[in-house]
Amino acid sequence: MEIKQISEITPEQKKQLSHVLVEAVNGNASVGFMLPFSLEDAEHYWSMLGSSLNNHHLLWVAVENNLIVATVQLILTKSQNGQHRAEVVKLLVSPHFRGQKVATKLMNALETEAHKLGITLLLLDTQTSSTAESIYQHLGWQKIGEIPDYAKNPRGVLCSTSYFYKLI
Repeated sequence: MEIKQISEITPEQKKQLSHVLVEAVNGNASVGFMLPFSLEDAEHYWSMLGSSLNNHHLLWVAVENNLIVATVQLILTKSQNGQHRAEVVKLLVSPHFRGQKVATKLMNALETEAHKLGITLLLLDTQTSSTAESIYQHLGWQKIGEIPDYAKNPRGVLCSTSYFYKLI
């Protein structure tokens, strides 16, 4: 499995990323989208994101047999007093590749690059009691609290959100 950072999303990558996103949303991952969620919806998201990838918004993918099977993003803070911190968003792993340490590999690559960029504090949020929450805890992230009924999952059910940080 290859982990690589991409700065421009090609049409083929957009198609593959869209499949990963649709699988996540249809699997009830609370990543900002509601059902019904189509491949066209996902392609629109990646098209919009593709135009915003820059020095402040970074994207990694995990590739197996020339197919993107997972992704994660890092958004660096633009404020002058926050140049040391960044937010991790949308860690997505295709269901067929879960349990194979793909998330760990992506997060390690993200943290390595963040450290090179002078980032010392990473932040993220995830749905409370989700599989993602346990993954982040396993990777050494510190939970700082929960907000009840913060966001709806794709099916429209209000869920609590947990907030995490990691010093690197």
